[in-house]
Formats: sequence, structure tokens, C-alpha cells
Amino acid sequence: MRRAALAGIAAITLALAACGGSAGSGSAQSSGASPGGKVTIQFWHAQTEIDATVMQRLVKSFNASHPDIVVQASSGGTSTGDLLPKVTTAIAAGTYPDIAYIYGSYAANIAQSGKTVNLASQIHQPGFNWNDFYPASRQIVAPGGKVIGFPALIDNLSVIYNKKLFAAAHVPAPSPDWTWSDFRAAAKKLTNPGKHIYGVNYPIGGDLLDTSWRFFPGLWQRGGQILSPDNKQAQFNSPAGVANLTLWQQMATVDKSVYLDPTAEKAEPLFTSGHLAMFVSGPWEVPVLNQAKVDWADVPLPAVTTSHQI
Repeated sequence: MRRAALAGIAAITLALAACGGSAGSGSAQSSGASPGGKVTIQFWHAQTEIDATVMQRLVKSFNASHPDIVVQASSGGTSTGDLLPKVTTAIAAGTYPDIAYIYGSYAANIAQSGKTVNLASQIHQPGFNWNDFYPASRQIVAPGGKVIGFPALIDNLSVIYNKKLFAAAHVPAPSPDWTWSDFRAAAKKLTNPGKHIYGVNYPIGGDLLDTSWRFFPGLWQRGGQILSPDNKQAQFNSPAGVANLTLWQQMATVDKSVYLDPTAEKAEPLFTSGHLAMFVSGPWEVPVLNQAKVDWADVPLPAVTTSHQI
């Protein structure tokens, strides 16, 4: 899943109230039950390229082993980042799918539609082991206490680095216990304007999927929070939040070591072409990096002191 589930946020599979087994029916009948006894399930996943191929293979395997169920998988005609407006529009029009594989941060929006299925009875069945999921992943699929999906995966951010660029700049490879001061110093040394090489990237498009989530780890590490305990007040504009953002502001404007990506899509090709020394991203990049034959490694995010929260 490209750019999925940043900063430890779970991606989930949302089970939507049955729409008659057809993306165009919008009825609340049993999902796609046909006279022959088969059930058709419409499944939107918004995956592309390698991920879409893998998803289709999994769907084919499921259908082969469940003769009474037919899963019809589709990207939904959109990207993962745009699946929320696609699904909410489809809900309003009564053309929504039965299941949507969607970012966990979208769960609260989907829950407000009133079209989600309460899965509480399923998760408490013997042998399901609901508590094996991390608490945060259980919470995100249960906005308001109603379980509307299942955690599918949790991706962590790390710093992916180009080993050849580190060697060329005579910068030691980062260690797992490095700090944000170490990170800033390395980014500055790795920056080479003459060769159009930046130390590190930061997305500035302002979207939830990248700009915001990249900000959260440094906020949490400094003891800050996004919301108040009652979830009614924003608290990221705190001394912790200001300190975190000031670090990146100084790196970008003083050190000039940050490539400010307005689209959140340009950093990847910059990294694979050797013009970005460090790339803050996640494991979904591995197929791309290997295909590009980049000599890379990764390391946990830096820490303020000893906390490497991601």
C-alpha cells in the first residue's frame, strides 16, 4: 500500500452495511444473496501496481476456497489518499461497497454515515483474540465505541538512507540511538547544492496523510499531544509542537538541507535517482527501492532523548 498508515496509524478494512451486493443498488438487504445461494461482496481497496496485483491474487484465492462467496475487488477508481471522499460520496448516493480497505484515520468520518456494521459480536467470538491487536489499532477502528472494522496493518516511519551518498559526504551511517541534533547535522553535511543533493525531505502539501503525520512523532517525543483527553481541544500548538516544527523550519531555511515536497510524490524519485540522502518514509517503499537498485538501509527515527516514538 503506497503511503499507507503513517506514524503507526492502522489501516483498516471497514465493513459497510450491505448494499445488496451491487455498488449501484444501495439496498440494506443481505449482501448480494442470489437465488443460487451465492453471496457477492463488493470490495474497494484503491491499490495500484504491485499492490493491486497482490490484492487480486488474494481475492482469487479466497473465492476459490469459498464457493458460496464471490468477492469482486476494485480500486474504486481512485488512489488510497482519495478513497475517503470516494466512499463518502458513494454512501450519499447509495452506491457504496460492502467493504472498503481504507486508512484508519478515516474511520471516524465513515462512522458518521450510519452505514457501518457493528462487528462487536464477531470480535468477541472464541478464538478471535481481539486483544492480540495493539490497543491503538483497536481504538481507531472503534470510533465512539462501535467496532466498524479490523486492523489490517500498522506501518512505521523510519529514515531510509542512501549509503553511497553518506560515504561520498564522509558522514557516518546513523545509529539506532541517534538524536534529532544528529539528524540535523547529518542532513546539513549531506546537502550538496552543486550536485542538487538534499539532506532529507518533508512534504508540505498540507494533507493529513503526509504533512500532518510526519509532524506527530516529534510532537509525541517532546511530550505533546494532538488533542486534549476529552478530544475536544487541539493541543498540538504547544511548546512541544512549536519546538518540533522549529527544528524543521531551521533545517529548511537556515541549513537549506530539506527538500520541501509540495506533492508528497517527488521525494521518492529524488531518492532513487541519488538526489536525496535521507528519505523519511515506510516499508511500502521497499519494492520501489529494490527495483531501482538503490544501495539503501534504514534506521529508526531520531529521538529527543531516548524516545524513538513513531
